[in-house]
Amino acid sequence: MSDPYEVQIDIEYLELMNKLALANDKVEMTNIVEIKKHISKLKPKKSCGFDAVSNYMIKRIPPGYINCLANCFNTWLKEYRYPDVWKLAKIITLNKLKAGVPRCDQTRPISLLATHSKLFEKIMLERIRLWAETNSLVPIEQSGFRPGCLLPTRVLSIYQEIKNNMTANIPTLAIYVDYQKAYDKVWHKGLIVKLNRLSIPLGLLKLIVSWLNDRRAYVLFGENKSDIFYTYVGLPQGSSLSPYLFIVYHCDLVACVGAHSSHIFADDLNILISPPICRDIKPMIKFLEEEGTKICNQIANYSKKWKQPVNVSKTVAQIFHTQVKNPIICVFMDGKKLEVVKEFKYLGFAWTNKMSLKPTIDKTLENIQRTFSKLRWMKGGKTVSTDVLRRCFFAYSFPYFAWIFPLYPFLPKTQKELLLRKFRNGLRLVHRCPFARATNILQITKEDSLEDYVKRYIKKRLERIEKSDLGRSPFYNDIFYWDSFHKNKNDHLGHFFRMKRVRHKRDRHQSLLLKWLEFLVE
Repeated sequence: MSDPYEVQIDIEYLELMNKLALANDKVEMTNIVEIKKHISKLKPKKSCGFDAVSNYMIKRIPPGYINCLANCFNTWLKEYRYPDVWKLAKIITLNKLKAGVPRCDQTRPISLLATHSKLFEKIMLERIRLWAETNSLVPIEQSGFRPGCLLPTRVLSIYQEIKNNMTANIPTLAIYVDYQKAYDKVWHKGLIVKLNRLSIPLGLLKLIVSWLNDRRAYVLFGENKSDIFYTYVGLPQGSSLSPYLFIVYHCDLVACVGAHSSHIFADDLNILISPPICRDIKPMIKFLEEEGTKICNQIANYSKKWKQPVNVSKTVAQIFHTQVKNPIICVFMDGKKLEVVKEFKYLGFAWTNKMSLKPTIDKTLENIQRTFSKLRWMKGGKTVSTDVLRRCFFAYSFPYFAWIFPLYPFLPKTQKELLLRKFRNGLRLVHRCPFARATNILQITKEDSLEDYVKRYIKKRLERIEKSDLGRSPFYNDIFYWDSFHKNKNDHLGHFFRMKRVRHKRDRHQSLLLKWLEFLVE
Protein backbone atom coordinates (compact mmCIF):
# COMPACT_ATOMS: atom_id res chain seq x y z
CA MET A 1 0.00 0.00 0.00
CA SER A 2 1.36 3.43 -1.00
CA ASP A 3 2.34 5.91 1.68
CA PRO A 4 -0.25 8.77 1.61
CA TYR A 5 2.46 11.37 2.22
CA GLU A 6 4.59 9.96 -0.62
CA VAL A 7 1.56 10.20 -2.93
CA GLN A 8 1.10 13.81 -1.85
CA ILE A 9 4.75 14.57 -2.62
CA ASP A 10 4.42 12.91 -6.05
CA ILE A 11 1.41 15.07 -6.90
CA GLU A 12 3.12 18.22 -5.63
CA TYR A 13 6.26 17.31 -7.59
CA LEU A 14 4.34 16.90 -10.88
CA GLU A 15 2.59 20.23 -10.37
CA LEU A 16 5.94 21.84 -9.61
CA MET A 17 7.52 20.44 -12.80
CA ASN A 18 4.73 22.03 -14.85
CA LYS A 19 5.31 25.29 -13.02
CA LEU A 20 9.07 25.16 -13.61
CA ALA A 21 8.56 24.55 -17.33
CA LEU A 22 6.96 28.00 -17.57
CA ALA A 23 9.28 29.76 -15.09
CA ASN A 24 11.77 32.29 -16.39
CA ASP A 25 13.54 33.59 -13.27
CA LYS A 26 17.05 34.89 -13.86
CA VAL A 27 20.09 33.35 -12.20
CA GLU A 28 23.03 35.62 -11.42
CA MET A 29 25.75 35.30 -14.06
CA THR A 30 29.39 34.54 -13.28
CA ASN A 31 32.61 36.26 -14.35
CA ILE A 32 36.33 35.60 -14.72
CA VAL A 33 37.15 36.92 -11.23
CA GLU A 34 34.74 34.47 -9.57
CA ILE A 35 36.06 31.52 -11.59
CA LYS A 36 39.67 32.44 -10.76
CA LYS A 37 38.75 32.58 -7.07
CA HIS A 38 37.35 29.04 -7.16
CA ILE A 39 40.33 27.74 -9.18
CA SER A 40 42.75 29.20 -6.62
CA LYS A 41 40.95 27.27 -3.83
CA LEU A 42 41.28 23.92 -5.59
CA LYS A 43 43.71 21.53 -3.95
CA PRO A 44 46.46 20.59 -6.45
CA LYS A 45 45.49 16.92 -6.56
CA LYS A 46 46.58 14.76 -9.49
CA SER A 47 43.74 12.24 -9.22
CA CYS A 48 41.30 12.42 -12.14
CA GLY A 49 37.67 11.76 -12.83
CA PHE A 50 36.36 10.01 -15.93
CA ASP A 51 37.58 12.94 -18.09
CA ALA A 52 41.25 12.43 -17.04
CA VAL A 53 41.54 16.11 -16.03
CA SER A 54 42.98 16.82 -12.58
CA ASN A 55 42.95 19.86 -10.29
CA TYR A 56 46.69 20.10 -10.88
CA MET A 57 46.04 20.67 -14.60
CA ILE A 58 43.16 23.13 -14.04
CA LYS A 59 45.32 25.34 -11.81
CA ARG A 60 47.75 25.77 -14.71
CA ILE A 61 45.33 26.68 -17.50
CA PRO A 62 45.99 29.93 -19.45
CA PRO A 63 43.81 33.06 -18.94
CA GLY A 64 42.13 32.66 -22.32
CA TYR A 65 40.74 29.29 -21.24
CA ILE A 66 39.16 30.89 -18.15
CA ASN A 67 37.36 33.38 -20.38
CA CYS A 68 36.01 30.45 -22.41
CA LEU A 69 34.81 28.78 -19.18
CA ALA A 70 33.01 31.97 -18.14
CA ASN A 71 31.11 32.06 -21.45
CA CYS A 72 30.11 28.40 -21.15
CA PHE A 73 29.03 28.73 -17.51
CA ASN A 74 26.91 31.80 -18.27
CA THR A 75 25.21 29.99 -21.14
CA TRP A 76 24.25 27.10 -18.86
CA LEU A 77 23.09 29.48 -16.11
CA LYS A 78 20.81 31.23 -18.62
CA GLU A 79 19.42 27.91 -19.81
CA TYR A 80 19.09 26.49 -16.23
CA ARG A 81 21.05 23.51 -17.52
CA TYR A 82 23.71 21.28 -16.02
CA PRO A 83 25.68 19.49 -18.78
CA ASP A 84 24.74 15.79 -19.11
CA VAL A 85 28.34 14.78 -19.78
CA TRP A 86 29.29 15.89 -16.24
CA LYS A 87 26.67 13.70 -14.59
CA LEU A 88 28.85 10.62 -14.88
CA ALA A 89 30.83 9.54 -11.76
CA LYS A 90 33.75 7.13 -11.54
CA ILE A 91 33.41 5.19 -8.27
CA ILE A 92 36.29 3.50 -6.50
CA THR A 93 35.72 1.52 -3.30
CA LEU A 94 37.86 1.56 -0.17
CA ASN A 95 37.90 -1.23 2.39
CA LYS A 96 36.57 -0.18 5.83
CA LEU A 97 38.03 -3.31 7.43
CA LYS A 98 41.61 -3.48 8.66
CA ALA A 99 41.94 -7.02 7.26
CA GLY A 100 39.92 -9.49 5.22
CA VAL A 101 37.59 -9.25 2.25
CA PRO A 102 34.75 -6.76 2.85
CA ARG A 103 31.08 -7.12 2.03
CA CYS A 104 29.37 -4.42 -0.01
CA ASP A 105 28.20 -2.58 3.12
CA GLN A 106 31.76 -2.67 4.51
CA THR A 107 33.22 -0.57 1.72
CA ARG A 108 33.45 3.19 1.38
CA PRO A 109 32.67 4.30 -2.17
CA ILE A 110 34.50 7.40 -3.40
CA SER A 111 33.11 9.21 -6.44
CA LEU A 112 35.49 10.99 -8.79
CA LEU A 113 33.75 13.71 -10.78
CA ALA A 114 34.89 15.83 -13.69
CA THR A 115 37.03 18.73 -12.40
CA HIS A 116 35.26 21.29 -14.58
CA SER A 117 31.96 20.23 -13.04
CA LYS A 118 33.31 21.05 -9.57
CA LEU A 119 33.94 24.63 -10.66
CA PHE A 120 30.40 25.00 -11.99
CA GLU A 121 28.98 23.44 -8.81
CA LYS A 122 30.88 25.97 -6.69
CA ILE A 123 29.28 28.78 -8.69
CA MET A 124 25.85 27.21 -8.14
CA LEU A 125 26.67 26.81 -4.44
CA GLU A 126 27.47 30.53 -4.08
CA ARG A 127 23.98 31.43 -5.31
CA ILE A 128 22.18 28.78 -3.23
CA ARG A 129 24.11 29.71 -0.10
CA LEU A 130 23.30 33.41 -0.56
CA TRP A 131 19.59 32.56 -0.74
CA ALA A 132 19.69 30.21 2.28
CA GLU A 133 21.78 32.49 4.49
CA THR A 134 19.70 35.56 3.58
CA ASN A 135 16.56 33.73 4.71
CA SER A 136 18.27 32.23 7.81
CA LEU A 137 17.27 28.71 6.79
CA VAL A 138 20.23 26.85 8.26
CA PRO A 139 19.75 26.59 12.05
CA ILE A 140 22.45 27.90 14.37
CA GLU A 141 22.70 24.39 15.85
CA GLN A 142 24.21 23.19 12.55
CA SER A 143 27.97 23.41 11.94
CA GLY A 144 30.07 22.14 9.09
CA PHE A 145 30.28 22.68 5.31
CA ARG A 146 29.93 26.45 5.73
CA PRO A 147 32.54 29.20 6.17
CA GLY A 148 33.17 29.96 9.84
CA CYS A 149 31.18 26.96 11.11
CA LEU A 150 33.67 24.72 12.86
CA LEU A 151 33.60 21.39 14.66
CA PRO A 152 35.18 22.81 17.89
CA THR A 153 32.15 25.08 18.30
CA ARG A 154 29.87 22.07 18.68
CA VAL A 155 32.32 20.35 21.04
CA LEU A 156 32.63 23.44 23.26
CA SER A 157 28.86 23.98 23.31
CA ILE A 158 28.14 20.38 24.33
CA TYR A 159 30.87 20.49 26.97
CA GLN A 160 29.57 23.78 28.43
CA GLU A 161 25.95 22.65 28.59
CA ILE A 162 26.66 19.30 30.23
CA LYS A 163 29.11 20.86 32.69
CA ASN A 164 26.44 23.38 33.74
CA ASN A 165 23.95 20.58 34.40
CA MET A 166 26.49 18.55 36.33
CA THR A 167 27.35 21.60 38.41
CA ALA A 168 23.67 21.81 39.33
CA ASN A 169 23.61 18.05 40.01
CA ILE A 170 21.19 17.48 37.11
CA PRO A 171 21.57 14.37 34.91
CA THR A 172 21.65 14.94 31.16
CA LEU A 173 20.52 12.45 28.53
CA ALA A 174 22.43 12.47 25.24
CA ILE A 175 21.10 10.70 22.15
CA TYR A 176 23.48 10.16 19.23
CA VAL A 177 21.47 9.59 16.05
CA ASP A 178 23.12 7.61 13.26
CA TYR A 179 21.78 7.92 9.70
CA GLN A 180 22.16 5.13 7.15
CA LYS A 181 24.45 6.44 4.39
CA ALA A 182 23.04 9.94 4.86
CA TYR A 183 23.96 11.53 1.52
CA ASP A 184 23.33 8.37 -0.47
CA LYS A 185 19.71 8.12 0.73
CA VAL A 186 18.43 11.61 -0.04
CA TRP A 187 14.99 11.46 -1.70
CA HIS A 188 15.14 13.57 -4.89
CA LYS A 189 11.44 14.40 -5.11
CA GLY A 190 11.31 15.22 -1.40
CA LEU A 191 14.33 17.53 -1.74
CA ILE A 192 12.85 19.42 -4.71
CA VAL A 193 9.44 19.80 -3.06
CA LYS A 194 10.91 20.98 0.24
CA LEU A 195 13.15 23.53 -1.49
CA ASN A 196 10.07 24.87 -3.26
CA ARG A 197 8.23 25.06 0.08
CA LEU A 198 11.18 27.07 1.41
CA SER A 199 10.59 29.54 -1.46
CA ILE A 200 13.83 29.04 -3.35
CA PRO A 201 13.97 31.13 -6.57
CA LEU A 202 12.56 29.04 -9.41
CA GLY A 203 15.62 29.65 -11.59
CA LEU A 204 17.88 28.07 -8.97
CA LEU A 205 15.40 25.24 -8.49
CA LYS A 206 15.38 24.47 -12.22
CA LEU A 207 19.17 24.36 -12.14
CA ILE A 208 19.13 21.93 -9.18
CA VAL A 209 16.57 19.71 -10.94
CA SER A 210 18.84 19.56 -13.99
CA TRP A 211 21.82 18.81 -11.72
CA LEU A 212 19.97 15.91 -10.03
CA ASN A 213 18.26 14.27 -13.00
CA ASP A 214 19.85 11.47 -15.04
CA ARG A 215 22.90 10.98 -12.80
CA ARG A 216 25.03 8.01 -13.90
CA ALA A 217 27.98 6.11 -12.45
CA TYR A 218 30.24 3.14 -12.94
CA VAL A 219 32.47 1.24 -10.51
CA LEU A 220 36.17 0.73 -11.10
CA PHE A 221 37.82 -2.15 -9.23
CA GLY A 222 41.42 -2.82 -10.20
CA GLU A 223 41.42 -3.52 -13.93
CA ASN A 224 37.68 -4.24 -14.00
CA LYS A 225 35.00 -1.70 -14.88
CA SER A 226 31.28 -2.14 -14.37
CA ASP A 227 28.52 -1.14 -16.76
CA ILE A 228 27.20 2.41 -16.47
CA PHE A 229 24.06 2.60 -14.32
CA TYR A 230 21.62 5.36 -13.33
CA THR A 231 21.21 6.63 -9.75
CA TYR A 232 17.76 7.78 -8.68
CA VAL A 233 18.40 8.51 -4.99
CA GLY A 234 21.19 10.21 -3.08
CA LEU A 235 23.37 13.22 -3.77
CA PRO A 236 26.58 12.84 -5.80
CA GLN A 237 29.65 12.21 -3.66
CA GLY A 238 32.62 14.49 -4.17
CA SER A 239 30.34 17.41 -5.01
CA SER A 240 30.66 20.62 -2.96
CA LEU A 241 26.94 21.21 -3.53
CA SER A 242 25.76 17.92 -1.96
CA PRO A 243 26.58 18.61 1.73
CA TYR A 244 25.00 22.07 1.67
CA LEU A 245 21.82 20.86 0.00
CA PHE A 246 21.66 18.09 2.61
CA ILE A 247 21.71 20.51 5.55
CA VAL A 248 19.15 22.79 3.86
CA TYR A 249 16.96 19.74 3.16
CA HIS A 250 16.97 18.91 6.88
CA CYS A 251 16.86 22.47 8.20
CA ASP A 252 13.52 21.67 9.92
CA LEU A 253 14.96 18.69 11.78
CA VAL A 254 15.67 20.85 14.84
CA ALA A 255 11.91 21.43 15.20
CA CYS A 256 11.50 17.73 16.07
CA VAL A 257 13.65 18.26 19.15
CA GLY A 258 11.41 21.03 20.45
CA ALA A 259 12.75 22.98 23.42
CA HIS A 260 15.59 20.55 24.03
CA SER A 261 19.13 21.24 22.92
CA SER A 262 20.46 19.81 19.67
CA HIS A 263 23.91 19.88 18.11
CA ILE A 264 24.45 18.95 14.46
CA PHE A 265 27.68 18.67 12.53
CA ALA A 266 26.85 17.79 8.92
CA ASP A 267 24.80 14.57 9.35
CA ASP A 268 25.88 13.84 12.95
CA LEU A 269 22.98 14.66 15.28
CA ASN A 270 23.32 14.91 19.06
CA ILE A 271 20.33 15.69 21.30
CA LEU A 272 20.75 16.78 24.93
CA ILE A 273 17.74 16.45 27.22
CA SER A 274 17.71 18.00 30.71
CA PRO A 275 14.96 17.33 33.30
CA PRO A 276 13.38 19.89 35.63
CA ILE A 277 15.04 19.81 39.05
CA CYS A 278 13.36 17.46 41.53
CA ARG A 279 13.93 16.39 45.09
CA ASP A 280 15.10 12.94 44.11
CA ILE A 281 16.96 11.65 41.05
CA LYS A 282 14.32 8.99 40.28
CA PRO A 283 11.69 11.46 38.94
CA MET A 284 14.39 13.09 36.81
CA ILE A 285 15.45 9.73 35.35
CA LYS A 286 11.80 8.90 34.65
CA PHE A 287 11.40 12.25 32.85
CA LEU A 288 14.51 11.53 30.74
CA GLU A 289 13.16 8.10 29.78
CA GLU A 290 9.76 9.45 28.73
CA GLU A 291 11.08 12.55 27.00
CA GLY A 292 13.95 10.66 25.35
CA THR A 293 11.55 8.05 23.91
CA LYS A 294 9.21 10.81 22.73
CA ILE A 295 12.00 12.71 20.94
CA CYS A 296 13.38 9.50 19.42
CA ASN A 297 9.96 8.61 18.00
CA GLN A 298 9.60 12.12 16.56
CA ILE A 299 12.99 11.77 14.87
CA ALA A 300 11.98 8.32 13.55
CA ASN A 301 8.69 9.70 12.16
CA TYR A 302 10.53 12.59 10.50
CA SER A 303 13.00 10.13 8.96
CA LYS A 304 10.18 7.97 7.56
CA LYS A 305 8.32 11.00 6.25
CA TRP A 306 11.32 12.31 4.30
CA LYS A 307 12.85 8.88 3.53
CA GLN A 308 16.07 9.54 5.45
CA PRO A 309 16.43 6.21 7.30
CA VAL A 310 17.94 6.10 10.79
CA ASN A 311 20.21 3.23 11.75
CA VAL A 312 18.53 2.38 15.07
CA SER A 313 21.07 -0.34 15.90
CA LYS A 314 23.87 2.27 15.86
CA THR A 315 21.86 5.05 17.53
CA VAL A 316 22.89 5.10 21.19
CA ALA A 317 22.00 6.92 24.41
CA GLN A 318 24.27 8.16 27.16
CA ILE A 319 23.50 9.72 30.54
CA PHE A 320 25.87 12.27 32.09
CA HIS A 321 25.60 12.44 35.86
CA THR A 322 27.39 13.03 39.17
CA GLN A 323 25.96 10.00 40.98
CA VAL A 324 28.23 7.35 42.49
CA LYS A 325 26.07 4.58 41.02
CA ASN A 326 25.19 4.62 37.35
CA PRO A 327 21.47 5.36 36.84
CA ILE A 328 19.59 2.74 34.84
CA ILE A 329 17.66 4.24 31.94
CA CYS A 330 15.59 2.77 29.08
CA VAL A 331 15.01 4.78 25.91
CA PHE A 332 13.18 3.44 22.85
CA MET A 333 13.15 4.49 19.21
CA ASP A 334 10.43 3.11 16.97
CA GLY A 335 9.78 0.33 19.49
CA LYS A 336 13.44 -0.71 19.75
CA LYS A 337 15.48 -0.18 22.89
CA LEU A 338 18.57 1.96 22.40
CA GLU A 339 21.92 0.83 23.70
CA VAL A 340 23.06 2.92 26.70
CA VAL A 341 26.83 3.52 26.74
CA LYS A 342 29.21 4.87 29.37
CA GLU A 343 31.61 6.25 26.78
CA PHE A 344 31.02 7.31 23.17
CA LYS A 345 33.22 8.78 20.47
CA TYR A 346 31.49 11.76 18.90
CA LEU A 347 33.09 14.47 16.73
CA GLY A 348 36.49 12.94 17.41
CA PHE A 349 36.27 13.21 21.21
CA ALA A 350 35.60 10.48 23.76
CA TRP A 351 32.60 11.53 25.88
CA THR A 352 32.39 9.74 29.24
CA ASN A 353 29.36 9.81 31.53
CA LYS A 354 31.40 11.75 34.13
CA MET A 355 32.75 14.18 31.48
CA SER A 356 36.36 13.14 31.95
CA LEU A 357 38.74 14.23 29.20
CA LYS A 358 41.32 11.58 30.14
CA PRO A 359 40.33 9.04 27.41
CA THR A 360 40.64 11.77 24.76
CA ILE A 361 44.03 12.89 26.07
CA ASP A 362 45.29 9.29 26.30
CA LYS A 363 44.25 8.59 22.70
CA THR A 364 45.86 11.83 21.54
CA LEU A 365 49.13 10.97 23.26
CA GLU A 366 49.01 7.50 21.69
CA ASN A 367 48.56 8.99 18.21
CA ILE A 368 51.40 11.46 18.80
CA GLN A 369 53.72 8.67 19.95
CA ARG A 370 52.92 6.75 16.77
CA THR A 371 54.05 9.72 14.66
CA PHE A 372 57.23 10.01 16.76
CA SER A 373 58.10 6.42 15.79
CA LYS A 374 57.98 7.43 12.14
CA LEU A 375 60.13 10.49 12.81
CA ARG A 376 62.73 8.30 14.54
CA TRP A 377 62.71 5.96 11.55
CA MET A 378 63.33 8.93 9.23
CA LYS A 379 66.18 10.21 11.44
CA GLY A 380 67.90 6.89 12.06
CA GLY A 381 70.75 6.17 9.65
CA LYS A 382 69.58 8.73 7.11
CA THR A 383 70.88 12.16 6.18
CA VAL A 384 67.64 13.98 6.90
CA SER A 385 68.07 17.63 7.78
CA THR A 386 66.60 19.22 10.88
CA ASP A 387 64.43 21.44 8.69
CA VAL A 388 62.85 18.39 7.00
CA LEU A 389 62.25 16.70 10.37
CA ARG A 390 60.69 19.90 11.72
CA ARG A 391 58.35 20.14 8.74
CA CYS A 392 57.30 16.52 9.23
CA PHE A 393 56.72 17.13 12.95
CA PHE A 394 54.39 20.06 12.30
CA ALA A 395 52.69 18.23 9.43
CA TYR A 396 52.02 14.88 11.16
CA SER A 397 52.48 15.25 14.94
CA PHE A 398 51.40 18.80 15.70
CA PRO A 399 47.80 18.45 14.36
CA TYR A 400 47.10 16.00 17.20
CA PHE A 401 48.19 18.67 19.70
CA ALA A 402 46.08 21.27 17.89
CA TRP A 403 43.03 18.99 18.19
CA ILE A 404 43.12 19.58 21.97
CA PHE A 405 43.62 23.38 21.82
CA PRO A 406 39.92 24.32 22.37
CA LEU A 407 39.77 22.27 25.58
CA TYR A 408 43.33 22.81 26.80
CA PRO A 409 42.51 25.60 29.33
CA PHE A 410 39.99 23.28 31.05
CA LEU A 411 42.37 20.34 31.50
CA PRO A 412 43.69 19.32 34.92
CA LYS A 413 47.30 20.23 35.62
CA THR A 414 48.45 16.60 35.29
CA GLN A 415 46.98 16.23 31.78
CA LYS A 416 48.44 19.57 30.70
CA GLU A 417 51.85 18.41 31.88
CA LEU A 418 51.55 15.18 29.88
CA LEU A 419 50.92 17.17 26.70
CA LEU A 420 53.74 19.64 27.46
CA ARG A 421 56.14 16.77 28.13
CA LYS A 422 55.19 15.05 24.88
CA PHE A 423 55.67 18.33 22.97
CA ARG A 424 59.14 18.77 24.47
CA ASN A 425 60.01 15.18 23.51
CA GLY A 426 59.03 16.01 19.94
CA LEU A 427 61.30 19.08 19.94
CA ARG A 428 64.22 17.00 21.31
CA LEU A 429 63.66 14.45 18.55
CA VAL A 430 63.43 17.00 15.75
CA HIS A 431 66.35 19.19 16.84
CA ARG A 432 68.54 16.22 17.87
CA CYS A 433 69.07 17.33 21.47
CA PRO A 434 67.88 14.31 23.51
CA PHE A 435 69.47 15.50 26.77
CA ALA A 436 68.16 19.09 26.75
CA ARG A 437 66.48 20.06 30.01
CA ALA A 438 62.82 20.99 30.13
CA THR A 439 63.75 24.44 31.46
CA ASN A 440 65.89 25.44 28.49
CA ILE A 441 64.64 23.27 25.60
CA LEU A 442 62.79 26.23 24.07
CA GLN A 443 65.89 28.44 24.17
CA ILE A 444 68.02 25.73 22.56
CA THR A 445 65.54 24.94 19.77
CA LYS A 446 64.26 28.54 19.42
CA GLU A 447 60.71 27.19 19.25
CA ASP A 448 57.52 28.54 20.80
CA SER A 449 55.96 26.66 23.70
CA LEU A 450 52.81 24.60 23.28
CA GLU A 451 50.88 27.06 25.45
CA ASP A 452 51.93 29.91 23.13
CA TYR A 453 50.33 28.02 20.25
CA VAL A 454 47.17 27.49 22.33
CA LYS A 455 46.99 31.22 23.15
CA ARG A 456 47.36 32.15 19.49
CA TYR A 457 44.55 29.74 18.61
CA ILE A 458 42.22 31.20 21.26
CA LYS A 459 43.03 34.80 20.27
CA LYS A 460 42.28 33.96 16.64
CA ARG A 461 38.91 32.39 17.56
CA LEU A 462 37.98 35.37 19.74
CA GLU A 463 38.97 37.91 17.08
CA ARG A 464 36.69 36.18 14.57
CA ILE A 465 33.96 35.26 17.02
CA GLU A 466 31.25 37.35 15.35
CA LYS A 467 32.17 36.00 11.91
CA SER A 468 31.82 32.39 13.01
CA ASP A 469 29.19 30.20 14.63
CA LEU A 470 31.01 30.54 17.97
CA GLY A 471 29.35 33.91 18.56
CA ARG A 472 25.88 32.29 18.52
CA SER A 473 26.81 29.18 20.49
CA PRO A 474 25.89 28.18 24.07
CA PHE A 475 29.63 28.32 24.82
CA TYR A 476 29.68 32.06 24.11
CA ASN A 477 26.23 32.84 25.51
CA ASP A 478 26.56 30.79 28.69
CA ILE A 479 24.17 31.90 31.43
CA PHE A 480 24.18 30.04 34.70
CA TYR A 481 20.86 30.51 36.46
CA TRP A 482 21.60 29.08 39.87
CA ASP A 483 23.02 32.35 41.23
CA SER A 484 19.65 34.04 40.71
CA PHE A 485 17.49 31.02 41.56
CA HIS A 486 15.66 31.26 44.90
CA LYS A 487 13.67 28.80 46.93
CA ASN A 488 9.91 29.35 46.83
CA LYS A 489 7.51 28.53 49.61
CA ASN A 490 6.37 24.88 49.74
CA ASP A 491 8.42 23.85 46.68
CA HIS A 492 10.17 21.10 48.68
CA LEU A 493 13.58 22.16 47.36
CA GLY A 494 15.05 23.49 50.58
CA HIS A 495 17.16 20.37 51.02
CA PHE A 496 18.71 20.99 47.61
CA PHE A 497 20.04 24.43 48.54
CA ARG A 498 21.23 23.20 51.94
CA MET A 499 23.37 20.46 50.42
CA LYS A 500 27.04 21.33 50.92
CA ARG A 501 27.99 19.47 47.75
CA VAL A 502 25.60 21.53 45.60
CA ARG A 503 26.65 24.82 47.21
CA HIS A 504 30.27 24.05 46.45
CA LYS A 505 29.45 23.13 42.85
CA ARG A 506 27.48 26.32 42.39
CA ASP A 507 30.29 28.43 43.85
CA ARG A 508 32.87 26.74 41.64
CA HIS A 509 30.91 27.24 38.42
CA GLN A 510 32.58 29.40 35.81
CA SER A 511 31.81 30.07 32.20
CA LEU A 512 34.30 28.25 29.98
CA LEU A 513 34.70 31.43 27.94
CA LEU A 514 36.03 33.14 31.09
CA LYS A 515 38.54 30.31 31.47
CA TRP A 516 39.70 31.02 27.94
CA LEU A 517 40.22 34.68 28.85
CA GLU A 518 41.99 33.82 32.10
CA PHE A 519 44.31 31.48 30.23
CA LEU A 520 45.28 34.29 27.85
CA VAL A 521 46.44 36.57 30.67
CA GLU A 522 48.38 33.91 32.59
